[in-house]
Amino acid sequence: MKCTSVVVLLGAWSIMIPPETVNWHCARAQHDEAPVQQWKPSFRFETREACESLRSELVRRESNARGREAATACMAERDRSYRQNTPLYVRVLDYLWFCGRGGWQPVDFFGHTRCAYREQGTP
Repeated sequence: MKCTSVVVLLGAWSIMIPPETVNWHCARAQHDEAPVQQWKPSFRFETREACESLRSELVRRESNARGREAATACMAERDRSYRQNTPLYVRVLDYLWFCGRGGWQPVDFFGHTRCAYREQGTP
């Protein structure tokens, strides 16, 4: 009696985010040069075209000068308001907790991402 086995690999396209570090004022720095095994998946897609389409749209929106200026101004106002209305000890605790957990997203965040095919179970 012959036994045959079939292995089916399931996968999907994902927008991959490079590893990042957080500097002393909670801003993230992305490391595009890192090996792909260290990148994290974000959105998931059935096709490469769908992945590239959304990634391109997100990059296009980020590159809009007026949008970048508005986002930068909004974050500056939030930071100013936070510093004025929050006691120092709370700001220190927030800094210690928040900075290691994401920090502020760079205005060119999606410009550093890539689409990649990942098989199910791939870390």
